[in-house]
Amino acid sequence: MKEYEGYIRLANAIIVKAVKDYKSQLRVLYRNPKAKGAAEEAKRIERFFHSGWYSELTTVDADYLIRKVKEQVEEEMKRKAEKEERKLKRQIEAEIEKAKSSGEL
Repeated sequence: MKEYEGYIRLANAIIVKAVKDYKSQLRVLYRNPKAKGAAEEAKRIERFFHSGWYSELTTVDADYLIRKVKEQVEEEMKRKAEKEERKLKRQIEAEIEKAKSSGEL
């Protein structure tokens, strides 16, 4: 088994890189659903996940992986949007307080 460890690590690294790239494209699409380049790249990566080569590298079901990655990115982007919304709200509230204290309001 030891003689195959390098190949196994390489196979895992290829899958991890593809997942990272896929997440990156999904993030772009979440922010801009009309981003043609990101959509094309995401589809290309999905084709890789459904390819024979992918099946040689791992036993993880491609549809399961795609679904889980999409769920992760959606949750991540929702949390990020909520955080940005809270930050903006605090900024607005601070500006209102500043205006009140200076007599502008």
